[in-house]
Amino acid sequence: MNPELLLELANTTMPYGRYQGVRLCDLPEPYVVWYHTKGFPSRHLGELLGLLYEIKVNGLEPLLEPLKKPLGPKTSKTTAASAPLSAALEKAKQLREECRQVPHADAPPLDSRIAKELEKLRQSIKED
Repeated sequence: MNPELLLELANTTMPYGRYQGVRLCDLPEPYVVWYHTKGFPSRHLGELLGLLYEIKVNGLEPLLEPLKKPLGPKTSKTTAASAPLSAALEKAKQLREECRQVPHADAPPLDSRIAKELEKLRQSIKED
C-alpha cells in the first residue's frame, strides 16, 4: 500500500454534500458503508473512499490519527480537545512497547498499567 494514500486520506476533506469540509477519515462509518453499497464516485475520491471503507470496517481508524495535519483556525478547538486522547494513545503505545521489551514476572499486567495512566490523564483533564 502506498503510504502517500494514507496521508491523503487523513488530510483530504469531503468536497461536496452533507459532509463537505469534513476530513474523509472523520466521515461517519454508516455514510462510508452507504457509499460502498451505492457505489463510490469515480476517480481518485472513489479510490480514497474505498480505502477508507476497508479501514473503518476493520476498525483501523486510530492508525490515521497521527497522520492528521491541522486544517486551520476552525479546528483549533477540536485539535485542543483531542490532545488528551492523543496523549493517552501515545502512552498506551509506549507501555505496550515497554512490556514487550522487558517481560517481568512481577510486572503488573499491561491493562492495569494503562488503566492507571488513563486515570491520571482523566484527573489532569478535570483539574484543567
